[in-house]
Amino acid sequence: MPDTYRIGGATIAFKQGWTEIKLNSGAELSIPWTEQPGQAEEAAKLGYRSARDLNRDHDTIHVLVADLLTLPDSGPLTYAAGGAKDPHWYLEENIVFAIQAYLAAKGWTVERLLERYAV
Repeated sequence: MPDTYRIGGATIAFKQGWTEIKLNSGAELSIPWTEQPGQAEEAAKLGYRSARDLNRDHDTIHVLVADLLTLPDSGPLTYAAGGAKDPHWYLEENIVFAIQAYLAAKGWTVERLLERYAV
């Protein structure tokens, strides 16, 4: 399995403990997988073993969803990179969490999606 994937014009690179994402716009993010307060409960609710695993997959799925929906970039990731806040950001978050819950229920990983979808 490669460490770097290309989705549309975005690039996702898995590092030791964080994900580097370069959006279609050229904005770059370095996102740690460390647990934030309340995430352990959210991870368990979604079927993840840990918040670290949840965080590892989360922003990657934002990139996949944005590409699937033919958006220029993910609204929440654009905002995290210093761009404008999308007024519908919470809807994208709901989509991402639903995909994460489905993947966990099926016993699949985000890599399964990337291996099929990334170029």
